[in-house]
Amino acid sequence: MERRWAWHFALVALATMHLSTSHGKNAEFLSDTLINNVVANAATGRLYVGAVNGLYQLSADLQVESRSETGPKRDNRQCTPPVTDACEEAVDTDNHNKLLLVHGARDVLVVCGSVFRGICSLRNLSNVEQRLYFSDTKGEKSYVASAEEGVSVVGVMSYFTKDRDNFTVFLVGKGYGSHDSTKLISTRILQDYGDWVVFDSIIEASAVQANPFVLRYLHDFRFAFKDGGYVYFLFSRTLGVQDNKNFTFVSRMCEDDQGYYSYTELQLNCSVNNKYNKAQAATVATPGEVLAQSLTRSGRYGPVSASDKVLFVTFTSDEDPSTSAMCMYPVRSINQRLVEIIGACYSDNGIVGGKAAVYSPYSSKSEELCSSNNQNNMALRYKCGAEFLPSPLASKAEFALTSEHALARKGHMTAVAVAVEMGHAVAFLGTASGEVLKVHLSEHPEVYGRASGDAAGDKVNKNLLFDSGLQHLYIATEKKITKVPVQACHLKTDCQSCVSMKDPYCGWCVLEGRCTRKPECSRSTEENTWLWSPAQQCVQIQSYDPPNLSRRKTQQVDISIPALPRLRMSDTLHCVFDSFVSGAVMTVDSQPDRCPQFESPEPPLIPVGFEIPISFQGTNLDIYMGRRFAIGTEFMKLTEEEVTQEQGSKFKFTVVLYNCSVGREDCSLCKHAAARYQCVWCSASRSCVYRELCPSPQTTQCPDPEITDIVPRFGPLNGRISVTIKGSNMGIKREDVKKITVAGVDCVHQEERYSVSTSVVCEIGPARRVPPFDLPVELTNSGAVQIEVEGGRSGTSRVMFTYRDPKPERVDPAKGPAAGGTVITIKGEHLDTATKDDIAVTVGGVACEVLSFGERITCKTGKYRGQKVPSDPLTVTVRYGRNTTKDVPAAFQYSDNPKITDYYPKASFACPSVLSSPRKNFVRKHQRLEDENKDQLLVVLYGSKRSNDKTPNLNGKIKR
Repeated sequence: MERRWAWHFALVALATMHLSTSHGKNAEFLSDTLINNVVANAATGRLYVGAVNGLYQLSADLQVESRSETGPKRDNRQCTPPVTDACEEAVDTDNHNKLLLVHGARDVLVVCGSVFRGICSLRNLSNVEQRLYFSDTKGEKSYVASAEEGVSVVGVMSYFTKDRDNFTVFLVGKGYGSHDSTKLISTRILQDYGDWVVFDSIIEASAVQANPFVLRYLHDFRFAFKDGGYVYFLFSRTLGVQDNKNFTFVSRMCEDDQGYYSYTELQLNCSVNNKYNKAQAATVATPGEVLAQSLTRSGRYGPVSASDKVLFVTFTSDEDPSTSAMCMYPVRSINQRLVEIIGACYSDNGIVGGKAAVYSPYSSKSEELCSSNNQNNMALRYKCGAEFLPSPLASKAEFALTSEHALARKGHMTAVAVAVEMGHAVAFLGTASGEVLKVHLSEHPEVYGRASGDAAGDKVNKNLLFDSGLQHLYIATEKKITKVPVQACHLKTDCQSCVSMKDPYCGWCVLEGRCTRKPECSRSTEENTWLWSPAQQCVQIQSYDPPNLSRRKTQQVDISIPALPRLRMSDTLHCVFDSFVSGAVMTVDSQPDRCPQFESPEPPLIPVGFEIPISFQGTNLDIYMGRRFAIGTEFMKLTEEEVTQEQGSKFKFTVVLYNCSVGREDCSLCKHAAARYQCVWCSASRSCVYRELCPSPQTTQCPDPEITDIVPRFGPLNGRISVTIKGSNMGIKREDVKKITVAGVDCVHQEERYSVSTSVVCEIGPARRVPPFDLPVELTNSGAVQIEVEGGRSGTSRVMFTYRDPKPERVDPAKGPAAGGTVITIKGEHLDTATKDDIAVTVGGVACEVLSFGERITCKTGKYRGQKVPSDPLTVTVRYGRNTTKDVPAAFQYSDNPKITDYYPKASFACPSVLSSPRKNFVRKHQRLEDENKDQLLVVLYGSKRSNDKTPNLNGKIKR
């Protein structure tokens, strides 16, 4: 229906209060020397700046709170710390900051420099002048970083378990300098423990640490992060041959991997032909709804949601050094490709689709790396690898994860940060020329502006950071850090220039007459009050009635203005012409024959929860032709859908009829529903309903968690198996789960396996010892499961979890053919501890495929690879989780394979027949057949097909 403003003279204006904001000079910090690294403490908003010879602690507004001189120091790369007067080559040497890490839980800052072979120190996070720990007398094991300015170092905080204790550690990835430690990846402890000292490298994994072949690969580490229980390193390297071309890899390993058994590298290609091959900077962020939909539609990555993590990387090109590009890789896709190549190596000889997909990096060995054991899901069962499985692994180039570049341009992009505003992802890209570009990451990404601030021409540091409120960006160049707002909406003073910026941060606030962020615009959730996209038309007069008027005549004039905001009773309208002001009212043309109508909808009935297209005939819609409009109801304003015109007067829109109660049986599931559906948990009816249908006040906090079941109910004394807790009201998101205990033992939440409200998975620790601690652990230890979620709410299970000691004692049969395939049964006590997914069985080191799991365990033996047949009696090993191994010594022996030497009769009837005479009419003789000492087999013939209880194959082996 047409809206008109009735008035008594000339033009229209809205009487509103205009709010002005003062925008002063951007805050700055100036350093006397080159800035190497910048990190932020999310809890306090402070920045920590590591520069050449200096360390600074800054407030959120870049005011210096504390500083410390870190150099120059008397040093020489030839000298072994501690450097004394005995080192004649020592001279005053600049100390380049190589690594800064915030350990907020202990109020500690890890600081690593280039002097003294890359030794680190610990500083007070609240006062960096206070050095809490430093030692240059511990020798090579404490050399963490690199002594060379050009060697990159990255790190990430993590944890490590030993002897039932958890330790805070940090993982380091670094390239190789001529006087550095040869450790490519290392795990460094932050306290003294046993033989370990602070900063000691506590894991020895020679393949990625001290291998001399590593030196050939010219690693350049650019980024490190952790997600879902894994640690990731992003770096470029050569392939270790004569060609010096760089390739970019992301490597992944479990956080608490005791031997780096899960270390795997996946090549990342930017553009189909990998033109942009060398990573420069990276960040991990969520994509928001718009970019997630675009990534999903590309078909490269499967479904991508707005809350998924995405790795954003800037690249340069060896092929064209004057250009650079940005590519995006969903972390879920990285993990899926890694599982694919790891699984191929564990089970299928490293073959995917008929091609070799895997190789072992940093190795000169030529023997076969991967194996074939016909066991499925090995990569998921052993997600952290194992000592008996091959490692390290890397994908071959043909199986790289490829992304088409989102943006390519002349010059180098040296930094990247990504934020989401109103569902739109915005990338801030620092350049070598000192600019920071703003890019809207939509279906067709484009640069729409530049961050405000002086572009001094200095290269933007890779550490491009947001403040804690995501309102400002910290831009670090060579010797300066500037705090700039992420938007400059206030600079646009009219609607057209505001929306034409295409900046997701900025839209035109109609009722206030200014360009603002959406949260700063009052009533911005109402239709046509905050205009963002150029597709939305600014408020403009369409027509006058009458079109002109005598200057001496007083008469009402109707003005037609489309896309008006909804006005309230308290709003006032004024018409202004020069100095003349007149009151105005808004009216709606209600002539029935001119009202738009939607008629003949198809289909007449639609199901709940499915996206259904609805078509209809339109009448009186001619005045809307060529314009966007939506359909909805007054009751559900936020679910309006855009209508598309098909042919003639036929229109279509797509709708989902949403029932809040379907699949939302408890409060947490209800609160997890998408906000646009306005579902609330109604305490009066104890059900999930649409907001307007709940008569009682809406509850702000859900009831306490309720635990209905735990799987499994038994676990080994040493723990390290996954326990699934089922129930309700166990949080809305994975971060809501604060603490889990099982039988009084802390259980580590496995966030990647969390299901909203209904299922939580955690890994249990070893059974708790009951004092006195010098006595053996009780063989059983039972207790309830407790879970604590956001808001201090907690729940306790009625069912008990029991720690107990499984005891496999004997194996039957005791021998079988070397070809494998023998089904053996393991008997003993408490074998049904944990679940089938937690156990693995080996016979003399050869995997035995688990078939059934319960009070008895059955598995099918693999092919014996030893030379001696029959073998010596071999140990059968049952592994429960990651920390319990049980052996049955001398339990099974591989024997010679059966061999068929003759059979009779030599012919039979062509028609179906049965030879039923017991072992007389048709038998096969063989030299040896281990089957309860029987040396003959009964065979039944059905025409030309044979059916027997053991069928010989072509090489004389017998399938059992």
